[in-house]
Amino acid sequence: MAKKRKRKNQGGIWILLLLAVILVVVALTTPIFNIRFVTITGYQRLAEEEIRKAANIPPEKNIFLVSTKRIAQQVETLTYVKEAKVKRRIPDKITISVTERVETASIKAGGGYAIIDDTGHVLRLALGEEDILCFSGCTVNRAEEGKLLELDEEHHLSMYLSVRDNLFAVGLEGKIKTISIDDIGEIKAVTRGGMQIYLGTIDDIAYKAELVGKILGDGYPELNADCGGVLRWTSEGNFSYRQNEN
Repeated sequence: MAKKRKRKNQGGIWILLLLAVILVVVALTTPIFNIRFVTITGYQRLAEEEIRKAANIPPEKNIFLVSTKRIAQQVETLTYVKEAKVKRRIPDKITISVTERVETASIKAGGGYAIIDDTGHVLRLALGEEDILCFSGCTVNRAEEGKLLELDEEHHLSMYLSVRDNLFAVGLEGKIKTISIDDIGEIKAVTRGGMQIYLGTIDDIAYKAELVGKILGDGYPELNADCGGVLRWTSEGNFSYRQNEN
C-alpha cells in the first residue's frame, strides 16, 4: 500500500515538472512576451533618446531573456545618472526609472572648472566660472567626467562636502557663493550678499552650521546672508559679528 502511494506521489511530481517545463518553453517562445514598450521616467536634464540608447534593449526581445540588472548598469554609465531601476511589466513592457545627479558645486581645475554633484562626481568641465557654489583653496589632482573628483592630500573632498551639506541643511542653499579651506584647515564661507563666515576647523561643523542658520534666520532679525560683514567662530564656542573685517 505504501509503495503504491509512493509511486503515485512520484508520478504527480513528474507531471508537475513536465507542466513547469512546458510553461517555461511557452513563456520563452510565445510572441505575447516580446518587448513592445519601454517607458522611461525621472529624467530632466538627459534626453529620453539618450537613455534609450544606453539601455540598448533589443526590440521584440523576449521579456524574460533580458537582464534588468544589465540594463540598469548600462544606463548608469551615463554621467548624469545616479541610479537606474529597471522592472518587467508582464506581458510586454520594460520600465526604467532614473535618478539624475544634480550640479551642486564647482571647483577650479586646470584652465577651467569642474562641475560636481553632491557626492563629488565630476559631471562636466566648464571653461569659465558659473553661477554655482565654488570650492576654493585647494589643488585638483584629477577632474575627469564621470569620475570622483580627486584633490591634493591636504584638502580632502569629504571636508568640502560636509561643510556644504551642513550649511545647506540650515537653509543656506543658494545663498553661499564660495567655501574655502586654508592650509591649517580653517574654513571660510562667503555668501552671495558678501558676508564672510569663518567657521574654524571641521570639528563640530554640524553644530556651527546650526548656529549660523539660527543667526541668519529668525534669531537676529537685523542679520541675514545679504547684509555683509564678518561672522566669526570664537574660542569661547560661539560666533561674533562685525560689520567689517577690521
